[in-house]
Amino acid sequence: MEKLLERNQRNMQLDKEWVELLRQAKALGLTPTDVRIFLASKKRTKLQA
Repeated sequence: MEKLLERNQRNMQLDKEWVELLRQAKALGLTPTDVRIFLASKKRTKLQA
């Protein structure tokens, strides 16, 4: 049970980091679509390497 709580806490921290990154992207004028395209392009690049 303790490990499950630790894992949930790590997931919550990750979510907070993503929220902050998305806020920063929005402040820069990026749309959610811009962010999706960027992440998809990085995924494709990583898969090709």
